[in-house]
Amino acid sequence: MDHKLRQAYYLMGTLVEVIAYIDSFSIDSNLLLEKAFTEFERIEKTFSYFDQNSELSRVNSQASIHPIKVSKEFFHVVSLAVSYMLTSQETFSIMLSPLTQLWHKATIKNKIPNTKTIKTIKKLTNPNLLVLNPSNQTIFFQKQGVAIDLSGFVKGYAVDCVKKTLSQLGVSSGMINAGSSSITAWGLPLGKDAWQLGVKHVQNNTVIAILNLTSNAISTSGTSERFFTIQNKNFSYLLNPKTGYPLIDLISATVLCPSALEAEVISKMLLFLGQEETLNCCEKNGWPIDSLLVQKLNSNNTYLSYTDNLPVIF
Repeated sequence: MDHKLRQAYYLMGTLVEVIAYIDSFSIDSNLLLEKAFTEFERIEKTFSYFDQNSELSRVNSQASIHPIKVSKEFFHVVSLAVSYMLTSQETFSIMLSPLTQLWHKATIKNKIPNTKTIKTIKKLTNPNLLVLNPSNQTIFFQKQGVAIDLSGFVKGYAVDCVKKTLSQLGVSSGMINAGSSSITAWGLPLGKDAWQLGVKHVQNNTVIAILNLTSNAISTSGTSERFFTIQNKNFSYLLNPKTGYPLIDLISATVLCPSALEAEVISKMLLFLGQEETLNCCEKNGWPIDSLLVQKLNSNNTYLSYTDNLPVIF
């Protein structure tokens, strides 16, 4: 008989919840949950931007001095991220850290950065400054001040990795929810024909739609969650890689596709490119995408745009 496991911990800067349906006679539930969260912790320790002992911090502190030999996994993840950077029409980047720091400092000074300063700092986000050497498995920054931040990208990667771990342990039905922004589900919950997830209004916490997930992943990116506040104005934490400026519109983008990692990237694209261009870009690059939904607030009216096959109940 299926037994439902449910546990949550604060990891990767957010609340991570694991739900799994198991045969209580064939799987050790304590071991299963331990392995799931141990995998999250391992990935966080490797890729954390804030932990000074992480592999990412070692790269950021030394790679502008000389090439840094990294682990096979680290090189693989950064290589994947770079491939998305180069093919996403400048809508996704792991090199925005110098710009993020600039806007953080602007918050402290309560002064919006001028265009000249933004243009100068933006030069540090050029993908050509990041040199990956597959033969030596090294990473090198060609200019002082370059840094990489894998936050959202690696959260999707972690969700995919933990799903793989649970599946290998015999979990045929489950859901992993990392802060409601990166989610994957497989199989079906007991007695239901889909996993149901609420889509929140772009301006508040009211649920405006219910998405039905079966065997896919979902990512939501938006401008309403976190802000820089400068001179009594709110600026989204989401920076436009093309301009160096934060997104101003109140907007959110939700993407369904097979991989949580890909959903993270494509949801960012959707914010900047809109529905048609995002679908064209995905088709051009061969990125699988099931469906998508965009919410945009304009003059107190909420506008929705979504693909016909979106498994949604309004």
